[in-house]
Parts: sequence; structure tokens; C-alpha cells
Amino acid sequence: MDRHYFNPTPDMIYWGKGGGSYICLEAEGHFRAKFQRVNKYKWTFVAHGCQMYDDGTIEWDGSTGGHYEE
Repeated sequence: MDRHYFNPTPDMIYWGKGGGSYICLEAEGHFRAKFQRVNKYKWTFVAHGCQMYDDGTIEWDGSTGGHYEE
């Protein structure tokens, strides 16, 4: 399945390739964005190298700043 780098859109919810949904809180450009896992724990992080597959699922090369929101 082909994939390409993309710039996520704020307030849009994406489905992760490995499962789970993520809302884009802030787009930082250069294929980087701040995401929050859509569940009760609200894991928040900055994803670097955001990529989207043909089926619309996403993944990223790495992440930094991961923490739980209160």
C-alpha cells in the first residue's frame, strides 16, 4: 500500500495505521503536527514525518513531547 507525507489539518480526526484515533490539535508544517489520542487518557504528542496511506490511515516517523493531558 502506497503512502505519502502530508500536513495534517487541525480539528480533523485521523485513524492510526496501528489502531486508535487521533485528533490534530495544531499543524506545525513540514509534515509535523500536535496530536491527541481520542480516548479518556488524552495522550498528547508532536508527530514528526506524518504519512498517509491510500486507505486514509496515518502513521509518523517519530514523536516527541508525549504526555497525558489533565
